Amino acid sequence: MSGATHKIRLPIALALCILVALVSVVLATMTLDQDHAEASFPGTNGKIAFSSVRNGEFDIYTMNADGSNQKQLTQNLGTIPISGLPAWSPDGQKIAFTTLDFATAVADINMMNADGSALTNLTSGLGLQPVSPAFSPDGSKIAFANLIGTEFQIYVMNIDGTGITNLSKSATSDNQPDWSPDGSKIAFHRFTTSGMSEIIVMNADGTNQTNLSNNVLGIDQRPSWSPDGSSIAFNRNTGTQEAITYDIFTMNPDGTGATNLTNTPGIWEVDPFWSPDGTKIAFYNIGTGGELPNIYVMNADGFAITRLTDAPLQDVEPAWQPIPLPPTVTPTPTITDTPTITPTHTPTPTPTPKNPDDDTDGDTIPNSSDENDDNDACSDTQENGPDETLGGLRNPHNPWDFYDVLGPGAALPT
Repeated sequence: MSGATHKIRLPIALALCILVALVSVVLATMTLDQDHAEASFPGTNGKIAFSSVRNGEFDIYTMNADGSNQKQLTQNLGTIPISGLPAWSPDGQKIAFTTLDFATAVADINMMNADGSALTNLTSGLGLQPVSPAFSPDGSKIAFANLIGTEFQIYVMNIDGTGITNLSKSATSDNQPDWSPDGSKIAFHRFTTSGMSEIIVMNADGTNQTNLSNNVLGIDQRPSWSPDGSSIAFNRNTGTQEAITYDIFTMNPDGTGATNLTNTPGIWEVDPFWSPDGTKIAFYNIGTGGELPNIYVMNADGFAITRLTDAPLQDVEPAWQPIPLPPTVTPTPTITDTPTITPTHTPTPTPTPKNPDDDTDGDTIPNSSDENDDNDACSDTQENGPDETLGGLRNPHNPWDFYDVLGPGAALPT
């Protein structure tokens, strides 16, 4: 059995195989072995975008996370009968996807708003054959697989189509790029010369390419990073080389801890895609008995598998919209104003008028009869009247009072 037989034939490839006699060899080659791959970004769970054949062509649809409210976003694209491989931008506002034109045998990466408006071709006229777009976590770049001759390589470009760079530079075929949530790495799968496939992780600049697969059957495909970067979901053949059966696995980012989540006899579960909150995985299945592929969702541990679509032909390639979490706001410490201390006002005591019967100078003569009640050698008469004339207070303008205050020998005021 040839190596190509071992590769997953996705619905886009299957549709093209029917028309291979009507299109160029380049078109047929370009569509072999392409699966769906793009990053799952952290956030809350929004809508699910997917590809579906409902009107005689592949189009992009969206639906609620429970399968309701299915809406067609692409349609009537002239000679382009295929629009597939949707990928959400990190802010959940844009969808990048692949179009394939039968008339020209040219693939392009397009972008549109989440409601299907503002359609833009990002790669027209660049001489590429790009498929499988994947936004970088900061939204500034798109990784994709580009056909060179008969093999695909992992490329990256700026969001406006500039800065196109070959990252993987492999002698074989590389596709299905998927960014790590921190943007430092890209996972993808690589076909070997024997037709097997392995999960590879490299730095975002293409360096340090590391094989994570340790599968004796040699068919691991479609890596998908979890939103927190702690796990990678992927397809693995759990059958034999003659009787392939695909299940969905997860593994640690270093390739250890591979765990089968589905393990359903007679069913291929493929194309895993993490929910933005990391609690669920969307995928589609292909029944070996001829059942049509439909989209399902399960818990991240493989339990609670739920069917979301009932395809008239096929519903495939799910991609979950991230709704970014609001930024974490660090509370500003409450500054307590230092209270202004009001000085305590000590009121000036109101002097008590002298009692005529008091004895101010202690000479046993009451003030009322004492001509010298302050015992200063000056009679009250000499001091221009008794002290009581000013309520018992010294008069600073009276020289005798001045004398009384400062004592004998003081100079009188002029």
